This record gives sequence, structure tokens and C-alpha cells, in this order.
Amino acid sequence: MNKTKTKNISVSNLSLRIKPALIKASWLILCFVCIHDFKAFALNAEEKRSMAITLTESVNRLREAADLGSPDIGIITREKHQKVIKLLNEGITLSHSVSDEFLDWLCPGLKQAYREHCIKGSMIYLEGLKSQNPGKQYEGIKQTNLWLNFYDNYGPTIGDRLKGGLKNSKTFSIM
Repeated sequence: MNKTKTKNISVSNLSLRIKPALIKASWLILCFVCIHDFKAFALNAEEKRSMAITLTESVNRLREAADLGSPDIGIITREKHQKVIKLLNEGITLSHSVSDEFLDWLCPGLKQAYREHCIKGSMIYLEGLKSQNPGKQYEGIKQTNLWLNFYDNYGPTIGDRLKGGLKNSKTFSIM
């Protein structure tokens, strides 16, 4: 007889992994805004700065929502619940102002990871919060974890790009 092993996974334990990567992503994006020369990117400097700031703000809102909704800070009151929903909405809305070209320039594959996993996962999680559906919340966290896996693998490369490590290069590859 074949026995299948199962493992119970707590939604709250999965959400704890989100915070460090979002903090790291925010810091790297801020470094980009402060020190990158923008010469290898097709948009003008003001558009690039604006997009980098918007991306940073989007990630910061999502990080703040994860921090506020974290089970290690205690019981989630109605006010905290509403604040988490507001922050998620703001982070998702801000993400629409960041161009795919900008994300591709930072790192090949970032566009898909950010759009399909980070933002889509946040949207699914938000839907689960609004409908009080733990299954949707869990599904959203699983999607967000795919973003975190990507970032774990390519964060240093993205950081090099953001810090201007390839200032004189016209191309960028992480492979």
C-alpha cells in the first residue's frame, strides 16, 4: 500500500518569507534611483527615475502590507485589515505605471516574475482578504513565493544592474 506523506503548511508561516525579499528589493531599487547613470536605457532620465521611484513605492506598499498583516504582530483588528487592503491596492495600482521595458532592462525575466507572480499573487491574496477566503489567500501567497524564488536567484544580478555595475554596457544578461 502506497502511503502519501502530507505536510501541513500554515498560511502565516509562508507570509513570513515575503518581508525580507521585499525589503531587499526596495533597497536595491532605491540604490538604482540614487546612483545609476541611465545611459543604456531608451527612456529619458526623468521617466526612468519616475519609474524606479514608482516601482520602489509599489514594493514598499506591498512590504508594508505584509508587515502589518504578519501574524507575529498579534491579532489583526478590523482597522489593520482595512489598512492591509488599502496598501495592497496602492501597491498593485502603482505597479501599472512601471513599464515592461524598464523591468526587462533591469533583468531578463523580471517582468514575468514581477507581473505574473508578485503582482498577480498580491491581487489573488487581496481578493482572498476581501472575501475572507483562506484558500485564495494561500493561492496568492504561493504565487508571491514564486516571485521570491526568482528574486532569491537573481537578486544579486539585479542589484549589480541597479547599482550601475554595467554602466558602460549596452546589453545586460543574467545567463
